[in-house]
Amino acid sequence: MKKTGIMIFLMMLLSMVVVSANLGSDVRISMVNQDPDPAAPASYVDVRFKLENYGNQRMDDIYLKILPEYPLSLVGGEEEVKQIGGLQGLQYAAEGIIVKYRLAVDPDAIEGEAKVKVAYKEGEKGTWNEWGPFDVTIESSNKVISVDKYVTEPEKLMSGSQGKIKIYLANVADTDLKDVKAKLATGTDILPIGNTNEKHIGQIKKGATSMTSLDVIVAADTATGVYSIPLNITYSDFSGNTYTVINSISVLVDNKPELIVNLDNTDIVKAEQKGTVTIRISNSGISDIKFVTYKLLNSEDYIVLSTPFEYIGNIDSDDFDSVDSDIFVNDIEGDTVLNVEINYKDEFNKDYTISKELPLKKYTPEELMKYGLMPTQKSSSGVVFIAVGIILMIYWVFMLVDLVKKKMPRYKKILWLVIFIVGLPLGALIYQFFGKGRTAE
Repeated sequence: MKKTGIMIFLMMLLSMVVVSANLGSDVRISMVNQDPDPAAPASYVDVRFKLENYGNQRMDDIYLKILPEYPLSLVGGEEEVKQIGGLQGLQYAAEGIIVKYRLAVDPDAIEGEAKVKVAYKEGEKGTWNEWGPFDVTIESSNKVISVDKYVTEPEKLMSGSQGKIKIYLANVADTDLKDVKAKLATGTDILPIGNTNEKHIGQIKKGATSMTSLDVIVAADTATGVYSIPLNITYSDFSGNTYTVINSISVLVDNKPELIVNLDNTDIVKAEQKGTVTIRISNSGISDIKFVTYKLLNSEDYIVLSTPFEYIGNIDSDDFDSVDSDIFVNDIEGDTVLNVEINYKDEFNKDYTISKELPLKKYTPEELMKYGLMPTQKSSSGVVFIAVGIILMIYWVFMLVDLVKKKMPRYKKILWLVIFIVGLPLGALIYQFFGKGRTAE
């Protein structure tokens, strides 16, 4: 019984202590929310605070002041100190008073938690009591790294050559970004030199640009053209989010055309001769050439008898085309020089013109005989010689027939046949004068 009484007494005493503790005021302040959440740099954010009184005593004429820290600041026109009015005793939870402030987020704000404090006082002459700090989350909504520019050194690469690709990456986000990596998805035509085609750049400050370079080599059989290479960029923000951006860069491979122009064939061997010259145009380079034109220019060495201009068209790599021109070679001392002009375009439509002087040798009569290079043109003396030979053969046959028909002793006919065979036309002529008119004996 005694113990029970003591327990009741102690409980009553404790209740009296609690009641006496709540007889005064007990103001508590909490941050309810932020809107938007998270807030972006160079934007606005609304923050709401709740004032609660857990004490029994009413508070009159309460003032609330906000104390933002960088990168937060009070929006122009917004009151720093707001008069809340009275706060009843035990006015808390759903009955607490909500107060809203609009803050500006600095454009240079870094992602993370910004701090803000508040303070309250009772009456104009009261003492300020601080609460906080409270966290306002800042996170950029624009987190993009872009390719500002890229440069190849040299500007145009050639097959089988080495070069460098410089890539400038710009952080156009509202915040710093880290763990930036750039990877070129090179193929079989343009290859990285070294063990990797990925470069680690690290952190890029907001608004800054960073350059990375990659050494490459162009395969020896790579044709002239524009090659698009995918560029993958990965990076992270300071909230732990990872991003990937896919771009592409273009690399020019320009192999300068290589032409060989030569005199392929001719039937002209001496001066004062008409004939044909065959000019061969060979594409010995990797690149194709197009819109090829040929012109044989007039000279004091020769006169162009055929059309001096020819359109050839396209000549593929490792291919050739030929053009025939008829000329008359003048009797000028020394070898004749053919003046040839070739015009064409490469695969980037760049114009080229090459001029060639091709020697055409003229032989002396002695050299013509020595080398068996007599002109193949028909000779009038040769025609006469052939005609005389035919007449003499007819004459010989005619006399031979006469001999066979003529009656004479056997031994004489045999003798005349021998003279015919040995003397040919001369034998026939002897027979005509000394045997044809004789009477058979």
